[in-house]
Amino acid sequence: MKKTITIYTLFLLGITLSNAQSTQFAQSFESATSDNWDFTLNPTTYNTEGHLIVSGSEDVWGVIEEFTGDIDAPSDGNLFFGTQDLNNTNGGGSFYHTITFEAIDVSNLTDMTLSFDYFTNGFDSSDFIKYEILLDNTSSFADNTANDGTVGGIDLNKSTLAWTTVNTVIPNGTSFVRLRIKAIQDGSADFSGIDNIKLVGINGTLSINSFNEKPALNIFPNPTVNFIKISGLTKTANYKIYNVLGAETKKGTISKNEKIDVQNLNNGIYFLKFEDGNTIKFIKE
Repeated sequence: MKKTITIYTLFLLGITLSNAQSTQFAQSFESATSDNWDFTLNPTTYNTEGHLIVSGSEDVWGVIEEFTGDIDAPSDGNLFFGTQDLNNTNGGGSFYHTITFEAIDVSNLTDMTLSFDYFTNGFDSSDFIKYEILLDNTSSFADNTANDGTVGGIDLNKSTLAWTTVNTVIPNGTSFVRLRIKAIQDGSADFSGIDNIKLVGINGTLSINSFNEKPALNIFPNPTVNFIKISGLTKTANYKIYNVLGAETKKGTISKNEKIDVQNLNNGIYFLKFEDGNTIKFIKE
């Protein structure tokens, strides 16, 4: 009788899980394992401040912590994607800058909603920030060589002065979803931020693996001064450490209960990445 009850309980649990809406794909620019919706940038990232905290008139197209006095905090986590004075000669110019999120397979999902947060401050009449959602993996986004602000995508508010959420319901039966956010803007007193992109839905596929998740990896101490250790590590693994600009600063191999010496790293935020894709953020003080 006990065995029957256990099987019945798992069956009910399976029904509950398969009918619960949850985040399936996300990107908050934290370089965390939960940031599983990959993206490409055009142009590549630049930041003349050279720091995650931007406090002056700079040219910025990349991940930061804040625009001091203008966008003081992310909407989610510790980082967001920021833009300032995109029409510049330090990597930008008078053209649409784009963040293009890859096509994701949603054929097993139902009751889907795509959402993202954005913050705009000081955009002029000649500036534009837009988004476009495509429900396939083949057609082209509505770009145009003239960079005409009236063509392609849905306009976003040019001066929200606060984090604002956009929600879009994705029809059941959709096989792929793609997202592009783009901006064309001039002026060092104009700012925008993008954060907390996610697609939530109900996953109709449930397997025994759902009850056998890998243990989470965590870093301690964090923040740290001299070394870090990894909890949840069960076998020897290769790793690399990157700074916030994406430059590799250290690499090696670590086993359970071993330490990684970080005392020679400059103070700041770093990302420990394992060869299986697991990435964990830590702070060196």
